[in-house]
Amino acid sequence: MTVRDNVRKILFVDDEESIRYFVTYYFEKTGRQIVTAKDAESALEFIDSETWDVVFCDYGLPKMDGIEFLRQLGRRQPETLKILVTGHSKKDVVDKACRAGIDKTIEKPFTVNELAGCLSAKD
Repeated sequence: MTVRDNVRKILFVDDEESIRYFVTYYFEKTGRQIVTAKDAESALEFIDSETWDVVFCDYGLPKMDGIEFLRQLGRRQPETLKILVTGHSKKDVVDKACRAGIDKTIEKPFTVNELAGCLSAKD
């Protein structure tokens, strides 16, 4: 896998403010544009108005879970890299994510190196 040098626009969806802050700080330091949303409903507005290179989404969101959100994203922006962030590493969640067309999953807690590693092209 090779790193996607062209990743400029990132959307990160998580209901935890501290995680959104941490991720924003990291990606801004790498020169990328990052926008965050606290829930799937807010994030849907962002994907209706802009195209994203990568979207990270937490699994455990209120009202609409991350898998359903990323499924909807895939219908609207099929070229966007879809990454599920989850504290639920159970096999059924990972299997459900794969069936939904999600490109990658990462577990919480994650490191900045794991985030950066997600910005790789699919082989």
